[in-house]
Order: sequence, then structure tokens, then C-alpha cells
Amino acid sequence: MSTRMLAALVTVSLGTSVLAATPLKLANNYSGKDFFNGFRFNITDANHPDPNGGNIHSTAMAGPSPLAFVNNAGNIILRVDNTTNDLNPGPYSIFGRNTVQVISNDPININTLLVASVAHIPFGCSVWPAFWTLDAATQSDVGGEIDIIEPVNLMTQNQYSLHTRTGCTASESSSFPHTGTKGATDCDANSIGGNTGCIIQEPAQNSVGPNFAGGVYAMYWSTNGIQMWLFPTSSIPSDLQSNSPDPSTWPTPSASYPASTCDPNTFFSPQEIIFDIDICGPTYAGLASVFHETCPNVSECQTLVANGANYDNAYWEINYVKTFIGGPSPLANSSSTATTGSAAPTGSASSNSSTGGTSSSNSNSSNSSGAIALETGVLSILCTVVGVVLAGAVSRVL
Repeated sequence: MSTRMLAALVTVSLGTSVLAATPLKLANNYSGKDFFNGFRFNITDANHPDPNGGNIHSTAMAGPSPLAFVNNAGNIILRVDNTTNDLNPGPYSIFGRNTVQVISNDPININTLLVASVAHIPFGCSVWPAFWTLDAATQSDVGGEIDIIEPVNLMTQNQYSLHTRTGCTASESSSFPHTGTKGATDCDANSIGGNTGCIIQEPAQNSVGPNFAGGVYAMYWSTNGIQMWLFPTSSIPSDLQSNSPDPSTWPTPSASYPASTCDPNTFFSPQEIIFDIDICGPTYAGLASVFHETCPNVSECQTLVANGANYDNAYWEINYVKTFIGGPSPLANSSSTATTGSAAPTGSASSNSSTGGTSSSNSNSSNSSGAIALETGVLSILCTVVGVVLAGAVSRVL
């Protein structure tokens, strides 16, 4: 096949729309008083205890309350009760402090970008906040769980993680890189080591904790995989601020889980969006080895529960939560992107095409050289834009 015919084939096959990713479309904007129209309150009681074994009672709110309201700045506040004191503090394992857990009424589906602009994240010894998603049908890890924000106690670096059934692992991919530090790689919620999930640590200090200064957390669940970012307030992408985000043009994410080792279609069902604040719990915040990492001067997590003043900083302040739909965006995070720490816009991959489409020589060697050069350039673009499958198809045409 001539190089000119190949170039025409690629042009017809791809069109211009593939080489420039289409921005995602705003689906939901949960902000101000409308936030509570999009979320419901989950209740824990004696018949429905906290699955984490925490020292809490999640309560339902019929209207504004000290635990769930919109403040004077128009931001959503979700908090732990910090005024009640247990007059009979022992045994601590029985006392549960009131808190709230809110769950979205509408689940999100694959090819959704979930964004939360957060001014304050709960912190404090014994405090376990989370912004996460969970299988809407079973409300369990069977259909996947994505943890976007989940620090405990006085941690200063956020941890991202996935929890799934057997078969999903975190892996490194030059076409799907991340800047965070990978920890456990087995996402299996029933693994022998316990339900730790596959963890990637946010590289930025003060991404949570007492000195967190606000920012935007974003999670893109697409057929390419799952990616998560943190943007400080001063570095929010302009396309996100204008409600026309294109994640393929954003910097390299803090966390990424490529579809090659964790198929987002297979391991994740429609997901509910959840915000909550737990206290202690034997599996994480209250686990002695975890608790004493940042709270070494307290003998036991549960000794803190009875004193309301310990929870003055145990609140979420949320500017907005938004969802965008569309995609998947072409893969723009190449191996060179991982080195520089920022993603190149779609279509910016280098191409050895100086002879492509211009060779008219009847010499077999000349034609072969031109075809190979163009093939290399085209396949480089195709792998970046539409993945290895389409690249292979073009190669077979050759």
C-alpha cells in the first residue's frame, strides 16, 4: 500500500474529532442548599451498625442541623458532634458519637468525571473521613469501591485506593502514569492480608490534615482506567473552571489504575458518591499500628471519643461536587509525560513523518523507507489516541 493511500486511510478512519478530545459535559452540580436535594442520609443504629466498627451513630436530618447545613459562605458543612460529652465514659467501645454520612441519590457510571472542591477536610486523632464511591446495587466491594480522599488521624498526605473482588491489581503503565507512590497492589477486598485495597499515596504534603489549604480532588472513571488528581486552589485547570474539562490535557494524575490490569467495566458497577466521618474503628483509624503513627501520645483511640472538644476539626467544608460525562478521553499520559510530570495535549506525540506521504520513487527501498517512517509516526499517534487495538488494525492493513 502506498504511503499516500495509508495517510488517506488514517485521515478517513480517525477524522479530526479523535485527534482533539471533546470536553466532557456537566451532568450534575451539587452546591449550596441544592446539595442536600441530591444526597440522602444513611442511618446506623443497633440494627444497622457501622460496618467499620467505629464509635459513631450516623443520623438522619429532616432539615438544617448542627451536623449538616450550609454556612454563610454558601458551602456545605458535614460534621461530627463536638458538643456532647459522655458523662460515663467507660466502656468507650459502647459510646458512639453522632455524625453524618451522605450518599448520592443518582449513581455515576463509567466515563464519568467526579469533582469535589473542598475547603476543609476532617482531621484529628481518632477521626476517619472519606470521600468515596461504592457499588450502588450491593453497597459492597463486590461491584467496586473507589476511595478518593481517605486520611486518618493526623495524616498529612492523602491515600487513594481501590477495593474490588479478586482479579484487579494496580500496575505501572508508561501510557497511564501517575506521580504518587504505590503501596499495596492487590485490590482484592478479600485478600489474605486484609481489605487494604491497592493504595497510591498522594505526593503533595498537606494534601489533607491541619495545614490543608483547600483544593479540588478529581476522579475520572473511564474505559481506559481510573485516574485521580489533586489541584491546589491556585492550580485548578481553566477548562474545569469553565465546566468544559478535558482530563487528557491535565497534568499527570497523582494516582492511576490502568484497564490492562483492572478492567473498569468488569470490576466496577454504577457507583454511589459518599461523604462520611467515622471515629476509631479497629480496621484503620483505631488500629494501634496506624493510630500511633500520628498520635503517639495517646494510649488508645477510644479514650478520645467521650470528649466532644476532640472533634472541633472533624468537619467537611465542601464548595461543590460536580459530575461530568463523556469519553473516554484519548490516552495523553505517555512515558515522556511521566518524566516531565505534566500531560501533553492530545495529538502532541512526536512522529517520524518527514518522508510520510511524499515519497514518489519507484525504488522498493525508497518506498519501504517512506512507508516505515510513516507507519511509525501514525502508530505512535494511534497508540496515544485510540490505543493499541486500533494501532494493530492499521498495522494489519499495511
